[in-house]
Amino acid sequence: MSNVICSCTLGDYAKVRLQLSRKLHREIEQLYGDNEEKSSSICEIELKCCRREFYVNSTGEASEIGKAVIVEADGGYDYGIVYSTGVIAAKKMKLKGLDEKKDSLGTIVRFADENDAEQLRTVRKREPEIRDTCLSKIKGHGLEMKLV
Repeated sequence: MSNVICSCTLGDYAKVRLQLSRKLHREIEQLYGDNEEKSSSICEIELKCCRREFYVNSTGEASEIGKAVIVEADGGYDYGIVYSTGVIAAKKMKLKGLDEKKDSLGTIVRFADENDAEQLRTVRKREPEIRDTCLSKIKGHGLEMKLV
């Protein structure tokens, strides 16, 4: 099995990538001005395991790269970091073949606070224990399934 370096939302690699993303956004603003039209409501959010998805910012607050957010998810809510916004996020969306009008995008529920960050740290500390419990239940029921 190979070693995989995952920046996820809190690692050192994530911090470097966010710095690069901020620099790219500044350069785009210099080239095209601060003209972000309607695409400013689209944000690319990095979630756990380096997964990135597009969300609509309906909070009314301006989204900044590196800001923690709470987004809608299948099972409730998820914690993520704003990775790109505005023109860049809209371009990335087009490159992936997504359309804001056709594809239903999730919504940013709110910007995360310190309480949300603390809850995330608590859950991350408990992940090995939770994983072991799930694996034992899978084996106990004789299921042939892979836990991801």
